[in-house]
Amino acid sequence: MANLTLDFRQADASYIAFPEFDKWIGLTIDTKKWDKYLHKVQTLASNSPESLEHAQRIVRRYAAIETGAIEKLYSVDRCFTYTVAFELAGMESLLAQKGADTINLIESQLNGYDYILDIVTSNDSITESWVRQLHHVLCKEQKNFSVLTPQGPQKRPLPLGEYKNQPNHVVRADGTVHSYCPVDMVGAEMHRCLQTVRSDSFKKIHPVIQSAFIHYAFVKIHPFSDGNGRVARTLASIFLYRDASVPLLIMSEDRNEYINVLESADQGSYQDFIDFILERTFSAIDLIEMSAKTGTKQSAEESLEKLGAFYITKGGYTHEEVDAAAKALMSSLKDYLDIEFNTMQGKDFLQQAAVTRQAATYQPISNNHRLLLNKKGEDINLSLISKTPAEANVMSSLEVHIPKDCGDLDDFIILNRVTEDQLSVRISEIIPSIKSSLEMKLGMFAETSANELAARLFEAAQAKYRS
Repeated sequence: MANLTLDFRQADASYIAFPEFDKWIGLTIDTKKWDKYLHKVQTLASNSPESLEHAQRIVRRYAAIETGAIEKLYSVDRCFTYTVAFELAGMESLLAQKGADTINLIESQLNGYDYILDIVTSNDSITESWVRQLHHVLCKEQKNFSVLTPQGPQKRPLPLGEYKNQPNHVVRADGTVHSYCPVDMVGAEMHRCLQTVRSDSFKKIHPVIQSAFIHYAFVKIHPFSDGNGRVARTLASIFLYRDASVPLLIMSEDRNEYINVLESADQGSYQDFIDFILERTFSAIDLIEMSAKTGTKQSAEESLEKLGAFYITKGGYTHEEVDAAAKALMSSLKDYLDIEFNTMQGKDFLQQAAVTRQAATYQPISNNHRLLLNKKGEDINLSLISKTPAEANVMSSLEVHIPKDCGDLDDFIILNRVTEDQLSVRISEIIPSIKSSLEMKLGMFAETSANELAARLFEAAQAKYRS
């Protein structure tokens, strides 16, 4: 017991307070890329505020589900998160499989993300009492937390909305201790943190830096017995909501990278953490955009991949890697189209519901795009044929257009040649592997393409039947 007490005292003494905000003022944001993505949200807000609100709900649910998975309170996979976030058929069954505890945790986390919306819209200052209430709402369904005692780890009731009354330092796998704020300093450190957030200099800084700062400062303090990561991500969402209409969306698959950039920040590399927050915000905006375009809860997302090697593009990729990414993108898109068309094949009045992927020759969409290195393109042909007496035949062609000198700002384009609908995909969504957010966009694009083709078939069949 004496050694354990000594260890905690040493850990308290090893606490390094979060840095003063002037250390963050000189940090940078890719403003060109930020403006590009912010414009997407502003356009949606102007053209269809109802669609934007619906899309925000979906992404907010996605963030709420994943925030608990990051802490390993429960496990999720892409199917589970996608179905529950979009509230699709089968959601109740998937939730039931997880059990009541997981359902309750997710519900309280959803309530936490809803709770912050008032302070987002009112632009009120964040106070300590408000943060404590946020913890209460966000963690309401978590009954216990694990605490280290001389007898080993024990479960104790989680005090909701109350600062910790005993140390919560973390023992790493290698036996070293990661020190958080000592109990007797929590009040002072929280006061310093929120005083900074209320300062004029803080209000003048880019919202991504604001988001990164409050997240980092909060997790350095770790003021509550448990739930600090969830509260930090929700607090960080406030500043992104105010400027870009999206929450901070960190997925459980990003957990290792997330931990790494936080540890880099502990070493003074705050820029790595800011870059991480920025990229996660872009992913959230992508989901907002695609959800709003589909106008349905059952939409999903697009995809890309990697591989190659002849020479290196400006983004550091070989052209073979870029080609392989394009092929993987089309392969994944076809998988989603197969799902959509398989549901149609059982209709008695349909003669054919076909999806075929093949090499093709077509003109690149712009001078900045190309076909594959073999001078061939890749397209997916969609075909629906109805039987007599309303016999009709409709087709669509989906083409992939590849950036010539692929860099981080260059997009792959999937073009529906008939409707001219387009889907843009960043290379970072594909390499080193297809992101789940891209999978969602591909699913939504596939559904939109199938819906459009089915509508055209009905119109053509109706005209045939009446003629």
